[in-house]
Parts: sequence; structure tokens; C-alpha cells
Amino acid sequence: MKFSLTTKLAAASGLTALLLGGLVAPVAQADPIANGAKSLYGQLSGVGSDTTQDVMNGLQIAIGRVSNNGDWKLASYDANAAGTIQTKSNGNTAICRPNGSGNGLKALNVAIGADDSETCTPFSGSAGSWSTVAGANNVVGQFQYSRSSSGPTVVEGGVVAYVPFAKDAMGYAVSDDSVMPALTVGSSTDAANGSGVTPSSLWAIYNCAATRIITKTGAETKLVDNSYTLADGETSTRIRAYLPQAGSGTGDFWQGKSGAKFGSSVSNCVERKAFVAGDAGDVSGGDNTFTSAADYTGISVQEHSGAAVDGNPGAITPFSIPKWIAMAKGIEGVTDVRFGAVIGTLNGVVPTSGSGANLVINPDYITNGYTSYITRTVYNVVPYRLVTDPTTLE
Repeated sequence: MKFSLTTKLAAASGLTALLLGGLVAPVAQADPIANGAKSLYGQLSGVGSDTTQDVMNGLQIAIGRVSNNGDWKLASYDANAAGTIQTKSNGNTAICRPNGSGNGLKALNVAIGADDSETCTPFSGSAGSWSTVAGANNVVGQFQYSRSSSGPTVVEGGVVAYVPFAKDAMGYAVSDDSVMPALTVGSSTDAANGSGVTPSSLWAIYNCAATRIITKTGAETKLVDNSYTLADGETSTRIRAYLPQAGSGTGDFWQGKSGAKFGSSVSNCVERKAFVAGDAGDVSGGDNTFTSAADYTGISVQEHSGAAVDGNPGAITPFSIPKWIAMAKGIEGVTDVRFGAVIGTLNGVVPTSGSGANLVINPDYITNGYTSYITRTVYNVVPYRLVTDPTTLE
């Protein structure tokens, strides 16, 4: 029996509530598995966004195989895993694994012949490339869709189509020993006043209006800029504002929605590589100075991972709330990479409700006029020529 490419990928419309609820199918898996004599490969093979990989992994199992021992109808390959991948039984055996929405789209474009070649920077391991030329990097026909947490750029007659998949709710993550106060979304006009105090907002942090956190026993925590002079009993902690790795749809979304701007008045206040002690620009203890530096020497900040903020009380990074919930619930097949990170309150709205197996996203977070500002539609990207083709192979 035939079913269209977009029908199966758009089956995701029925998963909207699941993603918003922080749920995936009861069992997911990182990359397709063979199960003995069964096929390891899929008819529709996809890569890309970390944000939706767990749901797609669960959907893969729910849809099943073409036949008892045949290919998976839908195959999904994780963004944040080690090693190369092979998507077809007779295909390239060592494809560089795309990490993130942008890289997934690049790989798909090469696979459908829209681009001749693209460079691949994987989650781990050596950089590689995808190519239409015969040889080790050839990926023609190896991908049929890509996962994307960034929206489409409308191009009349473009080569790909963005199929709406589900709704995601974004928040910010901090370490479990964070000194960051509860934040608001804020606005692009947020700035420091004469005493160096700024609004406690995402805009202030990601536009470099706020660079440090001031704490004092018995006093309200406040964000300040570099002009602030410490008073007796106050402690200064440097803010380390992170964005995920290059090619991340989450990073692109966050940069547009919370206002992160590279090259603003405080050089390099937003980082894509994680701080480690001893890096250039290291400011320790209650030191009242701020030293800007190039990207830290640590590893790239991976989207929806708490590794960058772990043990760093001034750090902050965007994080999908449903992803955080799925990790917290210990759903089989979902890797917990929170590293103790917690989702912060935004505009006074707590992002989650319930506990244990009943942990879900707080419905108020979706409907609140402020927090709904950082909810988003996520997509599966498919070749445009196949969208209305009734003969499309499943």
C-alpha cells in the first residue's frame, strides 16, 4: 500500500499535544536498530534537530516496518550521538552525522541534488562533508527528510517544503546552584540605569546590558553592568550567556526572539563554547572586573544539554521544556543530559506542573502573553517536488 511522504511526516500534527506535554512515545531509541534478522535501515531516513529527535524516534517505532524483517518505514538518526551513520543497505557506510537543524537541511539538500557539497561538523569526531560526487562522501538518495526547530524562509518555488510537526515551548536553563534571579522576557530597550542595575530579563542578558549578578545576604539579587561598584557584603558573579552550537535551530530561534546580538557594545558576551576554569577571561570569586574574551576553549554548547551550565552559578542557556520533562521522567530511549540543570521561572510563570510520572508542562506557560512569546512550531523538511506527488514512495 502506498502512503505519501508528507502524510507520514505530517502525522506529527497528531503529536502536537504530546510534544507540548513533554512526552514522546513510551519507547524511543537512538538511531534505528536491527533486532536480529530485521533491517537496520529505513525507507524515509531523516536527520537534523536535536529538539524533535526523541519524538521522531518514538514515531519510528509506532509506525513500524514495511514487513516483518523489512526496512523501517521511518528512520530517524540522532543529532547528538557519536559516530558516522548508514541510512540505506546499499548506501554510504560512513556518512558524517548532521548535528542540528541547519546541518540537517544542508545534508538533505545535497542528498536531493539541490547542492553539490556541504561541510559537516558533527557532535563528536572529525569534521567531514556531504557530496553528490561518487566516493566516500556521496549522500545522494541517503536522506528523505530533515528535522528542523527553525522555521522556513519563504522562497517561491523552493526546493524544500517545511511540514509543521508540533509545538515546542522554550525556556532557559541554569545550574542547580545558580544565583540567577527569576527572569522576565523583557524588551530590546532594557538597559542599565545610573547605578548600573538592569532589568532581570532575557533581553538584558543576551544584549549584554547585564554582565554580572550581584548577591548579598538579606538583599534582593540584581543584574548589573560593568559600571557597577560593589558595596560591602556584595558578591559579583559573571553572567555566562550561552547559545547552542552553530547550525542549531534553537540557537537561531533564541537569537531572534530573546535578542542575542553578536558584536554588541560588550564584546563577546554571548558564547557558543562552554567556559572551563582557566580559560581566557576567567573572573573568579567576588572580583568586580569583567574581561571579555573570544569563545572559550571548552566544547561547543549543545542544544538542550545542561553540560555548559553545570557547576557554573552565573550561566544560562536556552532549553526546550518538553525535552527537559522527557529527561526528568526517565522515558526509555531518551538520554538525560540535564547535568542537574533546572528550568527557570519566566515572568512569574513556573514552566512545569506535577511531579514524577505526572510531570507535564504548565498550561499557563503556553497561554501566558509573555511566555508564549518563546513557543514555536517545529518542522520536518521534505523535498518540495514530493509534497503533492501521489506516487511518492513510502
